Amino acid sequence: MEEQEVDLRDYIKVIIKRKRLILTVFFVAVITTAIVSFIMPKTYETTVTIENGYIGEETIIKKEDVREIIFSQEILEVAIEETGINIDVSKLRRKLEVEDLKGTSFFKVKVRDSDPVQAKQIAEAISEAYLAIGQRRYRKRVNLINERLKELAIQIEIAEGDIISTTNLMKETIFQEEISKSETMIKTALLQSILQDQRARLSSLIKEKSNLELLLISCREFKIISPPLVPESPIKPKKEAIVAISGVLSLVLGVFLVFFIEYCQPLRQTKKE
Repeated sequence: MEEQEVDLRDYIKVIIKRKRLILTVFFVAVITTAIVSFIMPKTYETTVTIENGYIGEETIIKKEDVREIIFSQEILEVAIEETGINIDVSKLRRKLEVEDLKGTSFFKVKVRDSDPVQAKQIAEAISEAYLAIGQRRYRKRVNLINERLKELAIQIEIAEGDIISTTNLMKETIFQEEISKSETMIKTALLQSILQDQRARLSSLIKEKSNLELLLISCREFKIISPPLVPESPIKPKKEAIVAISGVLSLVLGVFLVFFIEYCQPLRQTKKE
């Protein structure tokens, strides 16, 4: 069987010959896709950006725990109650996405819903519930630091009093005439050792107090950096992309169909003969 050589001009002739079929497939596909994408349910997305509270360089809630808390039963039940939406926790969980902003103490909570206003309400309820949990932990930590500072203030006052007492006792020992010189030296050496320990303890207490005061200065509470807004346009379906892809695929399908018909046509004529 002889092989037939087909050059590019033959392909172009076939396409021109069957251009109506190709265009028909193209327009039917594009119009159908446009109609389907128009009636498809719309999905809206809103985002809230939250800053985690921290004391010093340590965040109150670790980043690996943020997602677990956002998706927790407690947070989602509060959001459902606050918004009054008729949805169970598992379905609401599927509407959420948590994105960590690396290198910062920020993270984003994305909410997707068919109702743009409801998406905003859910985002607000979840962020407020998370902030309430974070602020409770923050205040607890700050209160512990303040309580420790009060204890340190008392301990420093006592330590300063002990140093004064030990210093006065050393002076009295030096000027005591009723004890021998060797006893005076032994007693003085013992008091100096005690005084050294007392001063070291006072220095340690003052240092701890100073560090805790610096921690309080560097504290930051949980707060919303960027509140959720009512989204103006849906993120799904992406009509332009869907129609464009449909158009390209329909052209490919149309060309393939044309060449398939051209291939089958000689076979039919042969059978008839």
